Amino acid sequence: MGIALKKRKWLYIRLVFDFILIYITILAIFIIYALVNKAKMHQISKEDYLLYKQCREKFDMMNMSGVSKCLDELILVNPYNYNAIYDRATIYEYSGMKHLAIKQYNEVMRLRPTYVKSYLKAGYLNDKLGNIDQAISEYNKAISVVPRCDEAYSNICSMHRKSKQFSNALVACNKGC
Repeated sequence: MGIALKKRKWLYIRLVFDFILIYITILAIFIIYALVNKAKMHQISKEDYLLYKQCREKFDMMNMSGVSKCLDELILVNPYNYNAIYDRATIYEYSGMKHLAIKQYNEVMRLRPTYVKSYLKAGYLNDKLGNIDQAISEYNKAISVVPRCDEAYSNICSMHRKSKQFSNALVACNKGC
């Protein structure tokens, strides 16, 4: 009877071990699936890249109406293409539609939080619209992404100088140096 108990004990241990192994395997599969889907969201297919290249060629030739249509089509196909959204924001900016451009730059920030150029552009446009606090906030976000972002420090410094806050300007200028 002692051998039968030992076999049964090992059988239970093996059963628990197998259950834990199956659980870990299923959990790993779900995690990998989630990571792959997240990565696919930010991938640009070859067709998207070719269409984006065509849009950039139109942009270089200053065919703004063609670029705008091209970018709209590209974003419709892949709403996660932050490059296309950034370019559309640039077109809005050059067309004088600063509020729309800021919305597009904010979308780029949401999709790609490390894309510093979008923070700098949004800060610049908020400064031009007179939203000094929002502009400083955007520049500070750029600094949080890239701590040595001299352009952001320089812009904060000049904005404080314009508003006659010389002590804040001095602090910002010293941080940027």
